[in-house]
Amino acid sequence: MKNYRGVRKWLNAVLVLGVAGMLTFAGCTEVDDTLGYELVPGNQQMEMRLHSIRKGFEARMFMSDSVKSSNLSYGYFGTTKSDTFGIRKAGFMTQYLWASISDRKNWYGYRPIFDSLQLLLSVSSYAGDTLQPQRFGVYRILNNDYLKDNDGNGDGTTDTTFFTSFNPVEAGCIDANDPLFTFTFPDGTTTGPATTAVTLEPTAAGLDYVKELMMQEGKYKNDSTVYTNDSLWVNYFCGLAILPLDFNGTTGATFATTLAESGMMLYGRNRDSVDATLIRDTLQTLFYFYDEYATTYGNVSVNTVERTNTRYIDYDAIVEKPGGGTVEPQQPFELGYVEGMGGALVELTLTDEFLSVLGELQAEQEDEGYRTVAINQALLSIYVDGVTDGGWEQGFSQKVIERFDASISRLGLYTDFKTLTPVSDYAYDYEQQYEVTLPYGGYLNRSLGCYTLNISSHIQRLWRAYQEAPIDPETGERQYTEAQKRMMTLYLAPGATDLFTFNRIALQGGIKAGENAPIHMELTYTLIK
Repeated sequence: MKNYRGVRKWLNAVLVLGVAGMLTFAGCTEVDDTLGYELVPGNQQMEMRLHSIRKGFEARMFMSDSVKSSNLSYGYFGTTKSDTFGIRKAGFMTQYLWASISDRKNWYGYRPIFDSLQLLLSVSSYAGDTLQPQRFGVYRILNNDYLKDNDGNGDGTTDTTFFTSFNPVEAGCIDANDPLFTFTFPDGTTTGPATTAVTLEPTAAGLDYVKELMMQEGKYKNDSTVYTNDSLWVNYFCGLAILPLDFNGTTGATFATTLAESGMMLYGRNRDSVDATLIRDTLQTLFYFYDEYATTYGNVSVNTVERTNTRYIDYDAIVEKPGGGTVEPQQPFELGYVEGMGGALVELTLTDEFLSVLGELQAEQEDEGYRTVAINQALLSIYVDGVTDGGWEQGFSQKVIERFDASISRLGLYTDFKTLTPVSDYAYDYEQQYEVTLPYGGYLNRSLGCYTLNISSHIQRLWRAYQEAPIDPETGERQYTEAQKRMMTLYLAPGATDLFTFNRIALQGGIKAGENAPIHMELTYTLIK
């Protein structure tokens, strides 16, 4: 038994010494990564390389007139002023329905008295100076004609798709000179983003409107069927528009109210039918705004946005014209802008100079005997105004940091902004549906002062298109299909899930000027034999 235990101890000691020797040997020896590489079959050998592309990017200003603004979950209202972005006025139109009344049996009763009408708000987001008072008008939507032929096809069918450029005055929806009510929000002292109710100030037209609501005047005088039939309601009380009035402040603010949680509350009293000098009861009637889940009535809302030109942005010139392109041809810029709510964005063109880099890849492939090229990663970097080339190594000024704080959280990249068709890497529908995070990124990298977009798949497709395109024997130029050409013009705009962001950002283009940091791409690829 003793001999057995002695052998075991001896074996354990030898094992420990052997392992220690192996670790020492491994720690002091360099590994030859190429060992056996010559044994890999020739058709399986590969080499990874990195190429920094700093040319071939042309960025121009652009604005689409087709940013959908109808039937959103939010109603946007307010005026903001900016030296760069001008004056932006936002308002909204909405259908509304009756929700409840304190006396369903007698309705408004005998000779009701109107006390007040409150606008119910549920502000979910805002931007700007919320202490500066703003004035708003509440207008009656005169008819539902704006819902017909809105798409311009002439068939008279109802169409509830509208864009930010929709103008309710020009469309004959409202009389801008005849508001029903006015109100101040915020008032600079007691009301602000947390406010849930604002008392409306009725005009003479507004008092007449209230009488119709209380069934004292109009087509449905003493007739409650308008309250019990949604079809009658939306065809008589067609809806309301809340639009900003003139603003004399310096900065202003824009607010978003959740429509499903917004509406109006009417307060009143009615009289005793025997002795009209006696008050019989108090009255409360609740009306609610746009209902996104309604299948028939009360499910229409439209946001409208107006802008003024500035010396930095000529919105009238950069807006898309019907035949494509902009109203006035735009030149590549050193500094451009991206904003939400249907505003300015960037049209990014990958020029022939960029495509020539793909030609260099093909030359490498052919000259060095490789069979193909695979794009591993294509990182597109777009820098914020004020960031210098290499400046991130020394840190950023306070002014640049403030731009970071006010920036758009994520940028999307599209091949067709009108239809929100993204590059293949930015599959935002897939990202939302499966709650995954795409490698695409698109977020601001505050350490480098740029937005980084991983568009590897799109560049791989572009590379294939370059290879497949035939060469014109006379000009020596590659002939691309229309579909392939569309891959070379991209649109940089707010992310598809945040098109109505209040934030804005100034970005540097693809032109090198002074110490700025122009657009560039870091391309990682593999040559395969």
